[in-house]
Amino acid sequence: MAGPLFNLVLAGAFYFFLLDDIPHFLQQHAFFFIRANLVLACFNLLPALPLDGGRVYRAVLVTKSDHRRATEAATRLGKVFGVLLFILGLALFSYDYLNLSISLIGIFLYNAAQREREKAIYAFLRYLSRKEKELYKKGVIVGRTLIAYEDTTLNQVLRDFRPQHYHLIWVLDRSCRVKRWVSEAEILEKAWKKGTHLPLKKI
Repeated sequence: MAGPLFNLVLAGAFYFFLLDDIPHFLQQHAFFFIRANLVLACFNLLPALPLDGGRVYRAVLVTKSDHRRATEAATRLGKVFGVLLFILGLALFSYDYLNLSISLIGIFLYNAAQREREKAIYAFLRYLSRKEKELYKKGVIVGRTLIAYEDTTLNQVLRDFRPQHYHLIWVLDRSCRVKRWVSEAEILEKAWKKGTHLPLKKI
């Protein structure tokens, strides 16, 4: 919330404390500055990644779901708002109300949301790696067991990880015989080095 709040503070400070002290010929620029900060605050509060409002929205969703699903929901909204802004810009331009800058903002928001979704898995890996520090500090952490076939990819396994738990994965062959178990630390290490499309049997 820091970004939008800072814009509101700047707009409020100019309006309530500085506007009367500004020379008359500069007041038009001051009003533009106030309007610009208000628009920026409102735009950044849209619940769509990668905007600040999208990060707040994701933080709320994480309390009820997991990081991956929360990120996907917030980036979906980012794409929706991008498309809506693009259409709105074209509609207003056709009626000579505004220029095409709103449509360009829509394109930017859509592309930024797509990039945010693509890199979400790596942000999630960094988030999970902090648990090792927590385990070292506390000495104990809540565990969770997963069972997966050996040809399951790391990406599929990571989708079932929960930030609040440390995971142990029992790896089975297609006859459902246990091959071995793999720790979360091993999964994260291989995901960083080899990529998330690596199957468990390659570990």
